Amino acid sequence: MLPAMKISINPTRQGIRMRWHVMRLGAVSAILAAFWFPNNAAALVGIGLMVLVAAYASKLDAEDLLVEVFDDGDKLRFVLGDVTASANMAAIAKVEFEDGGDGMDQVTITLAQTTPFGKVIRLVPEPVYVFEWNVKVWFADLQRRVQNAKTSASVYGA
Repeated sequence: MLPAMKISINPTRQGIRMRWHVMRLGAVSAILAAFWFPNNAAALVGIGLMVLVAAYASKLDAEDLLVEVFDDGDKLRFVLGDVTASANMAAIAKVEFEDGGDGMDQVTITLAQTTPFGKVIRLVPEPVYVFEWNVKVWFADLQRRVQNAKTSASVYGA
């Protein structure tokens, strides 16, 4: 059995907030610049609105990654502030790996039951020493453990 280890890299709330404020400031600056450059007003307002939408989408996307995920061997534990939930390997409906190429890999864990964090938990996996710092090795092990747990649960009628 594996030792309990944190397997997610999480952004900070302050970092998310700072990026949101900087992008909003950029959007407002572009829109206000339309007053000083009336010949380019439509383009500047359009750019400002696009940056504002991108800032909001970026904020929402990053907030999904706030949940810390721990691999406790026979279960995954999810923590956000004071709220904690866990799921046995057999309670995981599916796990998906999205190769981000340059270190922005993402794992999506779909649970059979709803937790305080929902049924779908996304995380950016953290390379860990147990798997020679290779995220793909950890993910293959996670898939194997989920499949083994499901097989054992169906054999024992759980």
